[in-house]
Amino acid sequence: PPSRQATSKVEVRDTPKEEEEKDEPSAPKGQTLYDLLEVDRNTCTKADIKRAHRKAAMKYHPDRLSGNNISIDDSEPDHVQTFAQIQHAYEVLSDEVRKLGYDAELRLAELREELEEEKAKYRS
Repeated sequence: PPSRQATSKVEVRDTPKEEEEKDEPSAPKGQTLYDLLEVDRNTCTKADIKRAHRKAAMKYHPDRLSGNNISIDDSEPDHVQTFAQIQHAYEVLSDEVRKLGYDAELRLAELREELEEEKAKYRS
């Protein structure tokens, strides 16, 4: 008998579908995950991402803040959120599959923006 191949579709997503909720922090409006880690999107390597993550995590880690005689309550509340965003950025950018998906989404957003700009030119 002919052999059967099982086919399955695997969907890897870093962004939630509209009906799904995700508790992962996202980059602030107007910033990318690359901006959070202060690495160049086009030229960064895995080592660059790891190095940038370590530097940023050390800067915003809650234990480091308290070690600098700053309690979490006294520090800006954004520091805890920024630390969570940095962790999320590293998780995405250090995973090749998630990074490719994220890069594709960034490129799609850029193309949509360019399209809207072109449409605006013709409307005027």
